[in-house]
Amino acid sequence: MQSDSLNSRWLDVRIFWHLSRNGCGWGILAGLANLAAVLFEGSSIAFLALGLHVLVGTAPSAESPLFAHSWNWLSSWSGSLGREKLFFVLASLAIGSQMLRSVLQFSASYATAQLQALVQAEAYHRIFQKIVRLPFSRVSAYRLGDLTHLLNQAQYLHEFLSQLNLLIRSCLLAAVYLALLLSLSWRLSLIALVVYALISTLLSRIILHVGRHASSFTQATQSILQQTTEFLQGIREIHTFAREEEAVQRVKRMASEGMSASRAATVWGSLVEPAIDLLMLLGAAVFLVGGYLWSGSRAQQILPSLLAFLVAVHRMTPRLGAVHTSLAAIAGLLPHLKQVIQFLSESEEEAVSDPTGRWENFRLKDQIEFRNVSLQYRPKESPALRGFSCTLPKGSMVALVGTSGAGKSSIADLLVRLYPPTNGQILIDGTSLEEIPIEAWRNRLGVVSQDPFLFHGTLWENIAFGRRDARSEEILQAARAARVEEFASRLEEGYQTVIGSRGFRLSGGQRQRIALARALIRQPDLLILDEATSALDSESERFIQEALDQQRHIRTILVISHRLSTVTRADQILVLEHGQLTEQGRHAELLRRNSLYARLWRLQSEGEGTASVEAVK
Repeated sequence: MQSDSLNSRWLDVRIFWHLSRNGCGWGILAGLANLAAVLFEGSSIAFLALGLHVLVGTAPSAESPLFAHSWNWLSSWSGSLGREKLFFVLASLAIGSQMLRSVLQFSASYATAQLQALVQAEAYHRIFQKIVRLPFSRVSAYRLGDLTHLLNQAQYLHEFLSQLNLLIRSCLLAAVYLALLLSLSWRLSLIALVVYALISTLLSRIILHVGRHASSFTQATQSILQQTTEFLQGIREIHTFAREEEAVQRVKRMASEGMSASRAATVWGSLVEPAIDLLMLLGAAVFLVGGYLWSGSRAQQILPSLLAFLVAVHRMTPRLGAVHTSLAAIAGLLPHLKQVIQFLSESEEEAVSDPTGRWENFRLKDQIEFRNVSLQYRPKESPALRGFSCTLPKGSMVALVGTSGAGKSSIADLLVRLYPPTNGQILIDGTSLEEIPIEAWRNRLGVVSQDPFLFHGTLWENIAFGRRDARSEEILQAARAARVEEFASRLEEGYQTVIGSRGFRLSGGQRQRIALARALIRQPDLLILDEATSALDSESERFIQEALDQQRHIRTILVISHRLSTVTRADQILVLEHGQLTEQGRHAELLRRNSLYARLWRLQSEGEGTASVEAVK
């Protein structure tokens, strides 16, 4: 168990290193600048203490050997410069050290800002890259809200690095101040350590509560984002079924839970600063009393060191407060960062890797063969396909029909390689489909789904999305073949018309024709039409059928349709039922068998049972 924990922590560090390695130079610069800044900060107080001793004219106590040795060295200068001039020299050095500290601190902040920008951009890129490159079977298990939430987590890296920089700087300053205090008086330093130990104990308890409530707030935020995203996607259904108030109340309850966690984290976090102020006030009182007891009859001799001690304590107080504030902030940010690191680590383990080989000019030459293929989407579910075997010769039109849930879409999923077969093989010209690189295979596919996704952009851009290197004449040719030109010419800006997100400005039939043009422009070896003509009028369907007839001799066409009239001219029709192939043949042959296909044909031909026929999808 301990080994697993160490491995997990090492993986977290490794992934964070990958995110930040491009900005490694900025990170080193920030660290060196912070280190130099705190050294100049400490030297300024040392110069101030020595200057006060010079001004008063008393040597530091022997209890402060560093200052005592420095005083002996300065004594040789006081005779030639005079006490006043030497004081001004030391005061000038103190001011100069502070100025250099400010410049170096700005440099550290600038370097950190550069690192923040690089790491946040790299994290966003890596998360999106992992989402896109995950196998479809893996990424489809996430809800859209989950993935959006993960992308949003990248912004917390910016704040995390800011707090980390502040924490490192504050810790370095605290260490320098502590060394300075010890050199001034180990007795008062011991009192200071006791006071700060009490403060740290109290604040660590507060930070623990901050982290716990921040984790609850993170989970609540993710749940709200998931639910609101889902409701916005289904806003049509919410209105249709009059569920507006139910949706509002559910989100309200979830927001209330998140608000409670946020409020608790804020309340506990707000206790940090007043607790520090109160305890520091008590500590200052202790230092003054201790200084009085320490000085006794030597008040004039140790007064400069005591003033320097109090200045150092005063300067160290906000730094220690910043340490605890940063720790509290980091505790609140860690749940967000852990989600990012966990996702990236899981993604790296499951990323798709293609086999190597020379597939640049890959083409389908002969046939696609299914050999006893089965597909089970999830372990506890019934198989979507059982022992499916068939052959799709090149240049043929094959149709898939059957009742709802028969497995038609599963065959399309397998061909697009969204899921691997659970059993059996898919052979492309005798080569297993799994041996062919995904990109090489998918470049030979054209797919038109029942509900095609169109991007927010122009009609022209959506067609050209099918093939980025397509020439203008090829785009126009594909548009004519899919009957896009017929309605594009009526638009005010023609092909340059912005069709809106998901093509909401177009009808369902127009969206499907654009999707068909997008598929045809790829000049695919295999064209998959999943209800591609379901929303077309009869005339447009006829023209598309004619276009497909012209394509069928040079490419294989797989048609999934609930309109049996669109599959009558197919070279072979595959009838599926409960994931198994039950019939196979041409239209006329299947009608003579008077089985499932014939019954479905009669239902459509007679115009009866529309709802039942819908199952032929």
